[in-house]
Amino acid sequence: MKITIEIPDSAAEMLKDMAEALRTIAETAKIETTQDAEKIAQAIVEKANPVRAKKSVSLEEVRAIMAELLREAGKEAVQDLLKKHGAKKLTEISAEHYAELKAEAEELLKGLKE
Repeated sequence: MKITIEIPDSAAEMLKDMAEALRTIAETAKIETTQDAEKIAQAIVEKANPVRAKKSVSLEEVRAIMAELLREAGKEAVQDLLKKHGAKKLTEISAEHYAELKAEAEELLKGLKE
């Protein structure tokens, strides 16, 4: 038995629209904080289109994870990760690479905790 499921190309866009609708509902329902609504919507967008979701990582988020990596693994680990991306400082990294850098730092931290 073979089951084939076809997903239209517009599925990611439809899920993005649903995320926007959830943001509106969350605001109307007065979820505890705006951040809660944003987290819900962001999770939906990430599932819909991981490439687009990568662009939504902020400098502050990357800075926070890099600070944690600095505390846990030391200055050399942070410098090595920045060097891997062709930079000496975090501010030299393009915003389009924030998600990748954040994911790599999280992976390093995860490895330290195992």
